[in-house]
Parts: sequence; structure tokens; C-alpha cells
Amino acid sequence: MRIPKLYNGKSKFFFYFEYDKITNIQANPNTPIFTMPTAAERTGDFSALLSVPNASNYIVYDPRSGSLVNGHVTRTPFPGNILPPSLIAANPIYKFYTQEYPLPNNPAGYVQPDGTNNYYDGSQPYNDYFNSIVNRYDYVISDKMRINGKWYWNHRHQDAYDWGHTTPLAGLQSNGLVRQNKGGSGDFLYTFNSTNVLDVGASVTRYGEGNVKPIISNGSAKEAGFPASYQDSLGGYDALPAVLINTYTVNNGGLTYPGLSQIGTTGQVTAKMTTIWRSHTLKYGGDERRYWYAAPVPGGYPAGYFSFDNAYTKQADNTVSSQTSNIGLAWAAFELGLPSTIQGSINDTGYYTTRYHAAYIQDDFRVTDKLRFGFGLRFEREGGISERFNRGLAGGYNFGYTPPYAQAVQASYAANPIALLPVNQFTVAGGVNYLGKNYPNWTAGTNRLLPNVSMVYSWDAKTVLRVGYGWYSDTFNSFNSRPGQNGYSQTTTTQVSSDNGLTFCCGVGANSGLSTTTPIGNPFPLLAGGTHLVQPFGNSFGPDTLDGQGFTYYPRNYSPSLSQRWRGGVQRELFPNQVLDISYNGSYSTHPFNQSLSYLPGQYWATGNTYNAAEQAAMTTNVTNPFYIGNLTSLQQSNPALYNYLNTISWFTSKTLQTQQLLRANLNAGAGLTEAGAVRAKSWYQDLQVLYTKRFSHGILSSLSYTRAFGRQQWQPNSFDQSLSWQLNPNTRPNRLVWNAVWELPFGKGRQWLTTGPLQHVVGGWQLSWVYQYQTGAPVSWGNLFYDGTVEQVVQALNESATHAANSRQEYSTAAVYSPVFNSADLATGAIPAGFVGLEGRSAFQPGSYQIRQFPQYVDALRADPIRQWDVKVYRRFTLHERLNLNLGIDALNLTNHVQFGAPSLSPTATNFGAVTSQANGARQLQINLRIEF
Repeated sequence: MRIPKLYNGKSKFFFYFEYDKITNIQANPNTPIFTMPTAAERTGDFSALLSVPNASNYIVYDPRSGSLVNGHVTRTPFPGNILPPSLIAANPIYKFYTQEYPLPNNPAGYVQPDGTNNYYDGSQPYNDYFNSIVNRYDYVISDKMRINGKWYWNHRHQDAYDWGHTTPLAGLQSNGLVRQNKGGSGDFLYTFNSTNVLDVGASVTRYGEGNVKPIISNGSAKEAGFPASYQDSLGGYDALPAVLINTYTVNNGGLTYPGLSQIGTTGQVTAKMTTIWRSHTLKYGGDERRYWYAAPVPGGYPAGYFSFDNAYTKQADNTVSSQTSNIGLAWAAFELGLPSTIQGSINDTGYYTTRYHAAYIQDDFRVTDKLRFGFGLRFEREGGISERFNRGLAGGYNFGYTPPYAQAVQASYAANPIALLPVNQFTVAGGVNYLGKNYPNWTAGTNRLLPNVSMVYSWDAKTVLRVGYGWYSDTFNSFNSRPGQNGYSQTTTTQVSSDNGLTFCCGVGANSGLSTTTPIGNPFPLLAGGTHLVQPFGNSFGPDTLDGQGFTYYPRNYSPSLSQRWRGGVQRELFPNQVLDISYNGSYSTHPFNQSLSYLPGQYWATGNTYNAAEQAAMTTNVTNPFYIGNLTSLQQSNPALYNYLNTISWFTSKTLQTQQLLRANLNAGAGLTEAGAVRAKSWYQDLQVLYTKRFSHGILSSLSYTRAFGRQQWQPNSFDQSLSWQLNPNTRPNRLVWNAVWELPFGKGRQWLTTGPLQHVVGGWQLSWVYQYQTGAPVSWGNLFYDGTVEQVVQALNESATHAANSRQEYSTAAVYSPVFNSADLATGAIPAGFVGLEGRSAFQPGSYQIRQFPQYVDALRADPIRQWDVKVYRRFTLHERLNLNLGIDALNLTNHVQFGAPSLSPTATNFGAVTSQANGARQLQINLRIEF
């Protein structure tokens, strides 16, 4: 870099600056069909619904009229299916939130008689905006010393899924995705002498992700119509509360508080030394890192959440779903200000740290001019994850802990035991650990020694042999895993009605009070403790925090995946500029596998290939719940805070449990305890790769590669299996073919044709490149199904090749399913006829919840659609000046607009069994790239 008359840094000071901007403006690639309230419905007039099929399902009932009839709250309809305007006027938030719903446009072919799918939003944005800066500096201090540094910043913002983008509340439904990266690094290089070089570096990088929705964060509950006292009840989160109306669209935004919800920072210092000694080149050094992860934005609904459905606008509390609808009724509930769910959250933040230390040495040993070996060893120490204020669980589970109510529960069981579980085998024990109380970090961390060895041998001037083997370890840091913060977050749910609509909360009282007020007026009444929301209890309950709640704990010695990889290959120059590379590659890995410690023992599971109703009934029979809170009166006196907490957990509030629940281990964890990494599952992978490369010559560069792969992995077919079984690895694709090429078109100066004349400036200098990919599809995942015949016979009966060829949207033949859905001759009851080959498709005969698995999860012959895609690029570099160039590129992704279908429906009880209902790839995309170099 030189600055005339100020600084001459020629051959000493260098800099690089790059700015990139990508703007992707497009419509939503999915079908943007939604349901909106009609103009009449917005005024409370639902009379049009009385003329649609099944009109009785759309009658709006007056929640003020609820009374007990034969033990059920029953209501009378609004006359003419029209709400009185005075009731709508009493809802303070109705006018504001109604603004986000566009009027229907009734798209032909989609809209239903009742108004479902009555709005098509063809202009809905699906936009991405990306800006990036990279700046680098290099400075030569002397012949022995030099330094360099760089900094970078990029920002991505996505505006997508906003079905209200044409309304005054545009942006409320946008996903508002934001991703930010920034950081910098510096490096100092010192050459001691011709055989020793030191390289010291430091860097800090930060990644942030979340969503930015100014309309929510800059809005307020008061603006939305909530009373002034509402904001005080939530502890100061001044934002728009979330409102969801069942069936009327899907609320993609406005549910959680916006902001950067996760910020990850990595700090690193490295020291690397290179020493040449005789025939050895030694590289050794150390690496010190810190991973910091922050969750600074509270999750959940700190500004409040309200959902509306037909709970109080249908005829009776026992009206079944098939005899009522949310169309009309849910919107009527919204107009009346009568939510079915009211929630508010207090969620704590988290600041996590992981320490990482590593040291390594690598030797490149030159035995002869033709033969050299490589030996290396790396040590890695990854510390356990900690939280700055000890807000979270620690690893491990205290199986020996006895809760203060254990004696009462055991006495209750002794009074009402079941025959399958003797009283002396019924135990109540176990509790969680907390950071700061039991351990300083989540797990104890890991120590790994990772060796590697390699060999290179030049057989002759055109042939090289290469062999390598090494160990690799996965990471377990605060970026990808963090301990639960149970106790530090709390959701308050206001019970709208405790008697199915005879009376209501929040100052309404008897349902007749809805004539003048609504629960919206005071959705979080003052609690006994003097607050409007239930306050988090932190770690005050200690080991009892997760009593009665199934969860997964991480053992103190938890260790991530470990992999051994090897490669052997030969590279041969066939002709000048043409090389053939053939290699064998493989890996063997062990990884943590989660295993239930509360599995139902195998002797209680049904066997065979038909539904066992007796076994299913025996396991699902309700029996007396010994954990019922009514049995814990002594705890109510000795520890009322814990008693009140347990009184919010269904494990303790239910009077009955199913038999299968009592037969499981670790009952104090709600019979749902799982250990992460309880066993080490194994997987292996092997492939044969062939790569042909034509180096750049005569204006063409091309390569063609083919990979034939094989893979297996372990899994657990049934939760009670104590040893894992082998199966197909679903991540393995047996065949992959890739052809890529770059072709400099033979026109213009220095080329073959049109080397002179004005036309050379138009057609000259262009470059065409392409990538073609073919890859076998992923195996489809099957559930536990009953089938007749061998798996191979079922594959033949599904007749994939002929069925899919005849109808690209139908993958498998429905003739392979025994079901009256597809064949009226199939009986609703009775055994499958002899000789039938296929799947049991009758709903009543499907495997029960406790049926030993019959059908494999993956079958190699049954796979989803493969990848077949052409990507093409046209490129030219324009020289504007001696030191100024303009680079123009045009990309065509999926040039042929080929459709890759998604996996078909695999439920044999569904009417669309075997049908393809989704697309796995994107449509053709055209991109224009412009870059200036100077």
C-alpha cells in the first residue's frame, strides 16, 4: 500500500477489502393458502355458515347461556348466528388484532363452502438480504518478522411467511430471521533461522441468531388495547402479546419475544512451531480456546399469550370434535374476548462457558526420495460446561436420594398393590443434581489422545500410492449442548374456567358477566404471593425439581462421538493433463446412544404378527396412583412449598395410572428416565471412489467422480432391548456421480475464432461451467407394522418401479395393503386371507403401543427419489483498466427445473398410502453476481 507523499509501504504493507451484498427477492415457494374471516364475520355475522354442508357444526353458541344439563354445561345458539355488537365492543383488543387479517379473495379450486382456504397470498414475500465485509492487513516488519490481521462482519435478514404483509400490521407474522457474524484475528510469524519458525495467533469470533420484529418489540400491550395495569403484571416486558386464533391461519410470528436469542463467541490463542531436523519436519504446538454461549432473550411468552378456539362457543362441553368446527366459532370467541388459553412466562437467561486445551506434534519423515511417513499425536481436553450463575442442572442422577414423601407413597401402594408388582419391589427414589450445589459443571469433560499415521510412496514418475489412518473426536461444548434450566423458568397459566364455562376467571364471575366484561380485562389476577405471575423457584427444591417428570440426564462421564478413519489410494497419470485416482475409504465410529432407564420389561410386550387386544388392555388398564397428591398430607404440613409445586404436576394430580407405568423403573422420575449416552452405538462406512480429472488445457477443465458406498449402524428396535442391533445406515447413499467442467468458449482475442473485429468484444472472454449430480435417494423410514410374507416379498408387492413409472405421484401400489380403504372386498374383521403378501392396513388391527417390532425401519430397496440436477454458470471478466476488473456471473441452479419428489406417505391406514405429497428440492433459480477488483 502506498499513500503519495505520506507513506510508502511498497513490498511491506498490503491490504485486502471485500464487500458482498446478496438480495434475494422472491415469492413464497410453498402454496400460500390461508383462512381469513369474511367481512360479515368481522362484524359478528356468521349467518352464512348456516347454509353450508353440515351447517350444525357451525352454529355459534352463546357462552353466557351455559347451564348444567344432565351433568354437562350446555349452551343455546346466538339468534340467527349473529353476535350482538355490544359484546364485540366489550373486547378491548379486537379492533387492533383484526387489522392483521386481510380480507378473503376466494381462490377458485381452494376455497371451501365454509370459507376454509379462502385467501391466496401469491405475493407473500420470501426475501433474504445479506451484507458482508472482509478486511485484511499484512505487514512485513523485517526479513524475520511479519504480522497480519483481519476483521469481518456479515448480516443476514430474512423476511418470509408474512401473510399479513398487506395490512397495517405488516411484519407481525414475518419470521424476521437475523444472523450476525463478526470477529477478527491477528498473527505473528517469526523466523528464528532456516529450520525453526514460530507462528503465534489469536482470534475472537461471534455468531448471533434470532429474530427482529420491530412491530412487536416497539409495540406495547396498551397499544393493542390491553388495560394499563396489564404491563405491570408481566414484570416490564413492553411488547405486543401473542394472539392465536385456531384455524384462522397459522401464526408464524408474534409468539415469542424478539431479539438475538443465541450469541456464540469463540476466543482462541494458538502457538505453532515448525522445526526441520535431518529428514524430519516437525510441527508442534498448543491451542487454547474458550466457547461462550449466551441466551440473553427470554423464551416463551414474556409479553403474554392468548389462544382462542370453540371451547366455550360450541353447544356443550362434551360436544365431540366431529360435530363442531373452529371455523366461525373460534373467531366468535376472539370477538367475545374469551380465550381458551392464557399464559405468561418468566424465563431466565443463560451464559455458558466451555474450556478447551490441546497440544499436538506431527512428524513428516522423509525416508527416501520416493517414500515418506507421517506420524502424529494430538491431546485434547474439553472441560465440562458451566453457567456463570449456576442456573441449571448438573450431570448425573442421584439414584440413592429418598424424597420426603417416599414413605407416604410406599404406604399408599402397599394398600392397593397390583399383582404384577410385589410391594417389596416398589421403590420411590432418585433426584437431580444442580450446578453449584453438587458439581461446578454439567459433565466432567473429556480427555482424548488422537493418533494418526500416513504413508506416501512414488511408484514411478506417474504413479503415487497413499495410505492414511487417524482418530477424530466430536465436540461437546456450550455451542451445541447446554444443561437444562429447570426451576429458573416458569410459565403461568390462568385457568379460564374451572367448571367448563359456568363461571370464568379474571373478574368475570358467572358466565352472565360476559355481557359487560371479558377475561382480557384482567388476564393475570393477583396471586397470594403478591405477584401476577408464578415466580421461578430456582434450585430451591434441589433433588425434587423434576420429580414426576420424565427427562433425559447426562452422566458425569458423558463423552461425544469418536471416529477412526482410513484411506488407501493410487493416483496415476494416464496421459498429459489427465489423472485417474482410485481409493478405498472407511470409518468406524462409536457415539453416545440414549437409552431408557424406565423401559417396560419385555415380558409385558405382545409378540406375533397380529394385534393382541388382551395384552394391550392389560397394560393400559387404569390402577390406583400411589403418587396422588391426596396421599401426601404429611408433606403439606412439613414442606408446603414442595407440596404446592407437586400439585402442578400431572404425575401427582392424577388419581390413576396405567398398569404399564407402575411396571417401569425409576417411578419417581415419572417412569420416564432416560440416560444420554448410556451405551456406545457403533457405525461403519466404506466406499470405493473413482475420480478422473482433466487438468486445464485447450480451454477445458473437467472431472468425473463416482462413489459406491456401504454403511451400517446400530439401533434399538424395542425400548427394552439391552443390546443394540445392526441395520442399514440411512445417511449412506450407495451411488453418487458428479461431473463438473469449466469451458472457456473459443471466441475472442487469443482464442480460436473471432479473434479480431468489434464482435470479439461481445462474444470473447466468456466461460461456461456446470455441475451435474446424481445420487441415490435416502431410505424411507417405516414404523412398526404388521406384514405378511418376507420383506423381499413385500418389496415386490409394493411394485415401486411399475407404480411410480405409471404415476409419478404414486410411489407404491396400494394392492400391497390389506384394507377396505383401497379394496372393498377386504373385510373389516377377521384374519388376512392365506396367500396375501403385503401390509395390514386396517386401523383396528395395527400394532399396539406395546407390540414387539415386526417390520424393519429401513429397507435398502425402498428409497425416496434420487437427486438429478444440473447447475450451470456463465462467467466473464471485463478489464476496464490496467488495475480495474469487473466480474460478471450468471448462475442457473437446477437449470432443467427437475423435480425431486419427497418421500411418500407410509401409513397403510391412510387413504394416500404410497402417494407423493411433497417436493424435496427447489425450483430453478437464477442468480446474477457482480464483483469489482482493483
